[in-house]
Amino acid sequence: MKILITGASGFIGRNLLLRLASESNVIALYNKDETFVSFLDEYNLDPMIFRIDLTNKKSLERLKKTIGNEIDVCVFLAANGDPVLSVEQPTWDLECNTVSLINTCLSFNVKRFIFMSSGAVYDGLEGGVSPSTKVNPKLPYAISKWTSERYVEHFYKIGRIGGYVILRFFGAFGPHEPSRKIYSKLVKTFYIEGKDEFAIIGDGKNLIDAMPVEDAIRGLEKVIHSDRNNLIVNFHSGRPLTVEKLVRTIGKIFNRTAHIKHMGAMPEYIKFWASDNAMKTEFEFEPLLSLEYGLEKLIGFIKTQRIT
Repeated sequence: MKILITGASGFIGRNLLLRLASESNVIALYNKDETFVSFLDEYNLDPMIFRIDLTNKKSLERLKKTIGNEIDVCVFLAANGDPVLSVEQPTWDLECNTVSLINTCLSFNVKRFIFMSSGAVYDGLEGGVSPSTKVNPKLPYAISKWTSERYVEHFYKIGRIGGYVILRFFGAFGPHEPSRKIYSKLVKTFYIEGKDEFAIIGDGKNLIDAMPVEDAIRGLEKVIHSDRNNLIVNFHSGRPLTVEKLVRTIGKIFNRTAHIKHMGAMPEYIKFWASDNAMKTEFEFEPLLSLEYGLEKLIGFIKTQRIT
C-alpha cells in the first residue's frame, strides 16, 4: 500500500512515521523543517522523503514524475500549525491549509484521502457539537479548514479521490510537539523550573480537549487501515477542560500551587465540545491513556532533547 503523508515533519507527522515504521511504501513530504532529516536518522526511519512546497504546482508535477500519480492513501497533515497567526496572516494561512490541499488533489489520483481538519470549524458555537451541526466560523484558520473540507468533497464528486475521511481533530500533546504548546510550557514551568506562576492568554475559560499523542496516532492508524469512507468525524478525547482548570490540574500533578497570570486576548475562543462518539462506532477507537501518562511521556522527551 502506497501511503503519502503531507506535513510529515510536524508533530502528528513525526509520531505517525514512528508508528508506521514497519510499512514498506511510505512517502513523506515536508517543506521548511531543517531538523526533519536528523529526526529520521535518530529514529532509524527510512521513508521515501521529498522536500516540497505544496503551494507550488510545478514542484508537484516534478514529484509526480518521480513517485507516479496513483496513491492508495493520502494522509493530509500539511497546515498552518498556529491558528493565532491566521489573524495576522490570513492569505498565508489559506495557502497553507487550502491551496496546498487543492494542488495535491489535482496532482494525484488518490483511492482514500484522510484529511486532518480541526475542531476549530465550530468556531463561534457553544455547547455540544457534531458534524451535523451547522457551522459559520469567523477565525481565518477555521475558515480555511472548513473550506478545505468542502474541497475534499468536491474532489470526491469529480472522481479525483475515491473516498475520504475528514477528521475534525480537537488536539493532542506529547513528544515532538512544538515547544510553544501549552503542555510543553506547563512541564517546563512546573516540573523543570519548579515555578508556580503561569501566564495564559485570555481569561482561561477557553476549552481544551487534547489526548496523549499515542492515542491520537492509534486512532489515525485505525482510520488509515479501515475501509470506511465518505465520513466527517469528530476526533477528540471526550475530556474537555477549561485552560484554567488544565493549568491548575497539571500544577497539582507536579505538586505546585498554580498562580495564573492573565495577559492579552485570545482570538480563538472555544465554548464548544464534541458531543458525538463516531470514532468508536465507525473505527472502533476510544482514547485510553491518561493525562498523567501523556505528561510522563512528554517529560521524558523534553529531558532527552534537553529542551529547557
